[in-house]
Amino acid sequence: MCSSSATLRPSSGTFIPSLLFAREMERGDKYQLISAWMVRVLGIFIPFMKELYEMRYQFDRDYFFDSTKFEKYFKSKPTSYALGVKEIVSQSGVKRD
Repeated sequence: MCSSSATLRPSSGTFIPSLLFAREMERGDKYQLISAWMVRVLGIFIPFMKELYEMRYQFDRDYFFDSTKFEKYFKSKPTSYALGVKEIVSQSGVKRD
């Protein structure tokens, strides 16, 4: 299990949510990046990759959400990445190494 988000940032400084899953599932945290043009080419054959290309703005720059109005109206608090990943893994039935 990951105790610090600082360990979830590769040398580029980019936050990689998949590393949370890898650590929670006690798997290696290996990953490989592919370029935007390769994602676009793969999108011709794999519909998910086409959608991923369209959503790349979420991965190539910081963006911020202000959920203050939502939290106030619905009396709700957001779930942290770490807690969300932990719950997903525990409910998925994925066996750990």
